[in-house]
Amino acid sequence: MTPDLNLRGSYSKTVIRPDFREIGMFGMYDFEIDGYVYGEHVQSTLIDNMDVRVEWYPSPGEIVSITGFYKKLDKPIELIHSEASNYTFANMENAKNYGLEMEIRKNFSFLSGKDWLKQLFVYVNGTVLKSEVNVLSHWQWINNPVTQKAERVQVRYPNQDRPLIGQSPWLLNLGAGYWGDDFGATVNYNHRGYRTNLANVNMARVEYELAPRLLDAQLYARFFKRKLEVKLNLSNLLDDYTRFYMNIHDYTQDDTKFSVLKEGRSIRYRKEDGDIITYKRKDGRRFSLSFSYSF
Repeated sequence: MTPDLNLRGSYSKTVIRPDFREIGMFGMYDFEIDGYVYGEHVQSTLIDNMDVRVEWYPSPGEIVSITGFYKKLDKPIELIHSEASNYTFANMENAKNYGLEMEIRKNFSFLSGKDWLKQLFVYVNGTVLKSEVNVLSHWQWINNPVTQKAERVQVRYPNQDRPLIGQSPWLLNLGAGYWGDDFGATVNYNHRGYRTNLANVNMARVEYELAPRLLDAQLYARFFKRKLEVKLNLSNLLDDYTRFYMNIHDYTQDDTKFSVLKEGRSIRYRKEDGDIITYKRKDGRRFSLSFSYSF
């Protein structure tokens, strides 16, 4: 549009092929969920991707952008808790994701003309996302009243729709740093909203994940005419918990005997509503030191 303002748009059609574990009809033990995972008649997922993006470059190294996106997924694959300690990969009917993403990277050269202020910057990236999936059950046997025969089918349940597995309603990344010629440092903070971890046709048994707050840092220095570089990486400094929960008291049954959210309730975690933490996990802090030399 102008030398420092871009308008981009794109459309693509992509496919996700199921992997071996998702199509294998024999059970494989998964240590993380303490259960056996199966696949059955899993088909590829077709995705229509559309987005529009506006980019503004105030100066070299700076950007302000906003993106609107939409994705339609035909037969997305999810992992469903079927019975006891068994889990099944199955195709859902369809799903859609849409939302907005904003990115800002700004240095501090506006304070004065000093060179070091151009190398000092802040960074913000945020996304708001709406996700909806039309839920199908895992494969199960039913008696067909017309043919009077047992059939292996997936059943479309009413009032079971929720966010697609793995999708958070919001994501936030914040960063600040100084990238000098001889030394520098970067600090990053990341967090996101709840997301579906394990699906279940009983909505009260769907398991959601509360992500940990992540704080990472990197320090570097260069020596011997900048030929030797030393880097110190610090990961997960807050050592926060990843928590998993269920909304076991947030649902009631309607006339069709299927779960429906009670008035005023939501799938967000609320301890006062009786939501339960199923388990917690800590990944621990991590530190690493690396050296590189250019001849």
